[in-house]
Order: sequence, then C-alpha cells, then structure tokens
Amino acid sequence: MNANPTNDSFGWDDSVETSDASAFTLLTEGPCTFNVKEFKRGRHEGSARMAACYQAELKLTVTDQDGNVSEVSCNLPLNRKMAWKITSCFKATGLIDPSTPSGTTVRYPWDKLMGARGICEIEHYTWTGDDGQERTGNSVKGFLYGDRADEAAIKLGVRPLQTPQPPVQRPYGGTF
Repeated sequence: MNANPTNDSFGWDDSVETSDASAFTLLTEGPCTFNVKEFKRGRHEGSARMAACYQAELKLTVTDQDGNVSEVSCNLPLNRKMAWKITSCFKATGLIDPSTPSGTTVRYPWDKLMGARGICEIEHYTWTGDDGQERTGNSVKGFLYGDRADEAAIKLGVRPLQTPQPPVQRPYGGTF
C-alpha cells in the first residue's frame, strides 16, 4: 500500500489527459531560474530534528543553464531553523528587499508568492525506490539574491532581478 496516497486516481469511464512521458528531467546542478507555479499551505508532521509546524509547499518550474525544464517541489517549514531559507526565497523573488539586514522583523508576503520568479541553486539527491533501484532527483539547495543572483544571472544569460525601489519623496510631501 502506498504510504502517500494522492488524488490522482480516475475511474474506468473518466476522460483522462494523455501522457507520453514523465515530466521529470534531471537538471544540471547549480544556479537555475525558477517560477512559483503552485503554493499551498501545508503541515510538517515533525521529525527528529524539527517539531511539527506549518509549512509552505511550493512547486517551482525550474530551468537550468542548458535550457532543461522540470517541476521541483520545495517545502519551507515555518520554523525558526528554516527562517534563513524562507527569507532567501522572498529576497530572491524581490518580495523582500535583498538588502534587508539579518535580524530585521518582517511579515512574509505569502499572498504575492504565486508567479514570483527568481534564481535558485539546484542540487541532486538520491534515494532507493520501492523496487530497490537507486534514483536521483532535483532539490532546491537555496535561493540566490544580491551579488550571488547577479553572478548567476550572467551565467544563465538572464536579466538580474530588479529590486523594487521605494518611491522618492518630493519636498512638498508627494511621491513620484
């Protein structure tokens, strides 16, 4: 029995979208561009290293330096141990100013995460399937922002993310 059942089942008489191959592609390790395709609020059930907590469950469309595209899942547990990765995700997308110093109190703009784009670093991980075969997958090692994102953007041949600038105050109090 599958320990992680999904709602992907269908009935004998249902209309089903055809599929010729798996959407999985092993990406080249290193910097890649990403787009947040899906964001769900979920739950981390706890582990030996982290207590149970809420978590952001992201599905990213990731493109590597060779133009290969794959969907990569990335869970961000809402735990102080993982605040660095959550913060770097928001800084990488420009939803939090990348120059915001560590220790600054912020409210993460979760409602703006869908469709956000940035640069992440992909690494490979291996596991053994139920059939005993060793497999390799893609994992988000981290999200890049600031100088690291600028360097990666050059390597990837994309424009660096433009950080939104605050409005300029006019002497009479207006903005432009």
